Amino acid sequence: DPQGFIERLAYRLPEYKEEMMTIAERLKMEGRQEGRLEGRLEGRLEERLAFAQKLLDIQMSIEQIMALTGLTREEIQGLLH
Repeated sequence: DPQGFIERLAYRLPEYKEEMMTIAERLKMEGRQEGRLEGRLEGRLEERLAFAQKLLDIQMSIEQIMALTGLTREEIQGLLH
């Protein structure tokens, strides 16, 4: 846990506490940003999978679905099960 490490270090080195806490806050903020990005990417994948499912329902070929969605053959075949 990098943030916890920095916080513990800041308490042991009081003369650097302010700088250390700034670093810890920056790490925390970066972690939140990464989490938001992962969530958005996951949501986009779910949308593409839902679209692929609709295309499978109308019996479009896997090759055509791959071209339209950018999904892999394995991802699309996973929807068939």
